[in-house]
Amino acid sequence: MPYIDKPANPMYNKTHINCIKKKLLEGKSNFMKKHNLDTLSDYEICKRLNSDSKFACTIPTITKLLTPSFNTDLNDEASSINITLVVKLCKLFEIDLNYVLALPEDNTQIPDPIYFGIKAQQLEDEGYMGDFHCYRLTATSASADISFSEAKDTLQTNNHISHSTLEIKPHNNHVIAKMITQNKTTLVDGSERIRYSTLTGEPILYTKTNNILLNLQSEEGEFYTMLFDYQPFDSGPMYYREAIILLSTKGTRYLPLLSKAIITRNEIPERYHDYLSGLLALNTNTIIISKEKVDELINKDSDIATFFDDFNQYKNIWARNFYVIPENIAQNINHHTKLSQLELQKIFLKLRNNSYSKSQVIVGDAYKASVIGKEIQGYVYNVTENVFPDN
Repeated sequence: MPYIDKPANPMYNKTHINCIKKKLLEGKSNFMKKHNLDTLSDYEICKRLNSDSKFACTIPTITKLLTPSFNTDLNDEASSINITLVVKLCKLFEIDLNYVLALPEDNTQIPDPIYFGIKAQQLEDEGYMGDFHCYRLTATSASADISFSEAKDTLQTNNHISHSTLEIKPHNNHVIAKMITQNKTTLVDGSERIRYSTLTGEPILYTKTNNILLNLQSEEGEFYTMLFDYQPFDSGPMYYREAIILLSTKGTRYLPLLSKAIITRNEIPERYHDYLSGLLALNTNTIIISKEKVDELINKDSDIATFFDDFNQYKNIWARNFYVIPENIAQNINHHTKLSQLELQKIFLKLRNNSYSKSQVIVGDAYKASVIGKEIQGYVYNVTENVFPDN
């Protein structure tokens, strides 16, 4: 017996359409909560949708689609629906299309939306959109110690700068950040291989503290978490920011590493990397440097020689004798002492608590750091007026 199609049930179609409308309305409500929006009118929705030159709709069409019937009688419900508008609204409200179009009897659940929190929102300031450059000290040698190196007169153990590009721009009703990093690997034959890694994330602005949080992840599992302060730039785009960055070290163990990063609008020429290394130092309020290193710098850097000539009366006040004690002597059995490794570690904690080591570091408050950061990017600085021209 041949199969004969049954006549379509118009009430079933209306039930499905009404279900789609309710899901869209629910998605709109969640979207407003996520982005801390008190209102989102049909006019504003129409304006956002019509920003796409390939698509156009009217306010009455949107109002009709976002007005489901909450009565059991669906006779007045439309028997057709603008499927293109449904897809566009799903993208705008960040809803799963399969969920919205599912049949009523499927009884699907809306995916849990991601809430930023009541004092957090997507970063939308156009001053922070565009292409940037990010500089930090490399993670490869971050755990290296200087106990047996030639640099025993300095606490600086890592002077290798890593350069990445950072792009922040709107994309599909989101603001997306994309960072491209370069990792150099030295092969057995001495040649270098560069591996590029792409990390993406969404910048979040915390309005209570005016801080921007940026979580970046790659498909390979790499992660960078950056935190820096937010300031509106009325005269032009953001040109300099200091950030705390959390990542992992390289090697056999990928340990959490807290470091400092600099974000600039323009790429910094290599001739200014000495300044850049200073900006990346965590110990920002006090410079700890040995007499031997100062004498060495005076002999080869005329600017430093002039500084110590001008402040010669303070040299004796500033002078200190200090020890550079490598903590890795507690990692292996040491024949110079009867102290156990655990006892050595406890002693190191007492020493560290009385050392020049800082317990906390505030990033972004270094005096005139933004001035130097702008200058080494090639911006013109008006020394007379002590201000920058508008970007």
